[in-house]
Amino acid sequence: MDINKRFNMENLKSIILKAGTGDTGSIPLTSLDCFENRFVFETAVFYKPTLDPEKLEASLIKTLKAFPIVSGRIKSGPKNKLSINCCDAGVKFTVASCKEKMEKFGPDNNAKADLDYFLEKIESQTLVDKDTPIASFKITQMNGGGTVLGLSMAHGIVDYLSFGYFTMFWALETKGLSIPGPVLDRTLFEKNMDFDIDEDELEDEVLGYKYLKPLEIPEILKNYETYKNQIVGHVVSFSRTELNNIKNDASQGLPEGVWVSTNDAFCAYIWQFSSLFRNLDPNSKSKLLLISDIRSKMIPALPLNYFGNAVSNIISEMSVEELQKSPLSKVAYTVRKNVKAINHASIEKEIKWLRSRVIQGRMQQVITSMNLYKNDLFMSSVIAGAGYKEVDFGAGPPLWVTIPNIPVPWVVQLTPSSKGDGGIDMHLHITEESVKKLTSNEWTEKIHKYQK
Repeated sequence: MDINKRFNMENLKSIILKAGTGDTGSIPLTSLDCFENRFVFETAVFYKPTLDPEKLEASLIKTLKAFPIVSGRIKSGPKNKLSINCCDAGVKFTVASCKEKMEKFGPDNNAKADLDYFLEKIESQTLVDKDTPIASFKITQMNGGGTVLGLSMAHGIVDYLSFGYFTMFWALETKGLSIPGPVLDRTLFEKNMDFDIDEDELEDEVLGYKYLKPLEIPEILKNYETYKNQIVGHVVSFSRTELNNIKNDASQGLPEGVWVSTNDAFCAYIWQFSSLFRNLDPNSKSKLLLISDIRSKMIPALPLNYFGNAVSNIISEMSVEELQKSPLSKVAYTVRKNVKAINHASIEKEIKWLRSRVIQGRMQQVITSMNLYKNDLFMSSVIAGAGYKEVDFGAGPPLWVTIPNIPVPWVVQLTPSSKGDGGIDMHLHITEESVKKLTSNEWTEKIHKYQK
C-alpha cells in the first residue's frame, strides 16, 4: 500500500529549492568521502509545537548560501575521484500534512518502523553524474499540532557532526541568530598526509575495512538476503543514573592514572552484554567497532566546523571467554586504549589504504571487516554528540530524535534520550525473535542491572 494513503499523508508542496547563488565552483571529495558516498544519513526530529514551514523555507535558502555543497551535485573525475559541483542545482523540499496525531509516532510507540513516512528518500546509487539532489528536507504537520522534520543527506558530503552543524546553523538562522559558517576546504583533511603508495605493502585489511574477494561475495549476499527482512529496530532507554552507575563500575580497579569515559564504559558494557545475550562460543573472538570523530586528532587539528567526513574506526578485540568473564573495568580499559591509539599516523594509514582503492577503481569492493552476522558488534555514539536534541527553530527543543532501521544485525546507534533526563536511547537492530527475548522479564532485568 502506498505509504501516503496508509498514513493519510498529503504533500502540500514539493519543490527543488535553490539558494540563488549560481555556480561557485567545485570541491574535491576526500578518499574517506568517496567510501562513505555509498550511504545516506537520515534523521527524523519530532517537535511538539507546530513549526512554520514558510519560515523554515526562507531560512533554509539563507543556510544553503553558506553551505553551497549541499545544493550541488556529485561528479566523477580523473583517477575515479569524486567532487562536488557547487552549481546550486537545489535540494528537495517538501511540506506535508498528516491526519494522524503525533502521539501515534512518538518514542513510546517506536516510530522507527514507519520512519520512511517522514523522509524524502535519497538513493546513494543515483547520485554520481546525475541531476539528483544530495539532500532533502521534509516538514510534516501532524493532526492536532506538532511537526516532524525529516532530514536526509548523502554521507559522501557529511558525517553526523557536519550534518548536525548544518541543522543547528539552519535553526539559528530561523531565529535570526548565527554561528560561524562551515569550513569547506576539504584539502585540509589530506593535506599533511604521505601518499607515497607501494601497492605491495598494502595490507588486505586496515582499521575495520577490507577488500572484498570474489569468493566472499556469495556468503555476504546470502547473509544480507537472509536478514534484510528479519531485522527490526528496537529502542532501549538508559537513564543518566544508569550511565553514571555503569561508569562508576567500569572505573573500579583501573591502573593508577587511568580513566575511562562514560562512552567507553557504556560501549564496553553493551559489548559484554551482547556476547552473553547472543550466547557466543567462548572459544571464539569478538570485535567491537566504534566510530570516532578525529578532527582533534589530525596534525594540524581540523576546525570543529570542518564540513565533511572526519571519522575513524576504533577496533577492540577480545576472546569471548575473556570478554564475558572479565570485570567491566578491564573491558572498558581495552576500549579506552584503542580510542587513545587513534592518532595522525593511524589515520594516515587508513586514508592511504582507501586512497589506493579509489585510484584502482575498487572502492565498491571495500566493505567493513566486521562480521556482524556472527560475533562482532558495531556501535556509534556520534549522533548523540551531534547536537540534534538542542536544535531549536524557535518553538523549543525537539521531543525526540530517531533514525531509520538498518537491515544488518547488531548495529547499535545512540541518540539523546527522549525522556529528557540526560540519558541515551540505544537503537538496536536485531531480529523480532531477539526483541521478544530482550523484552522478557529475565533479559530486561539483566540489561538494566545498573538501574539501582
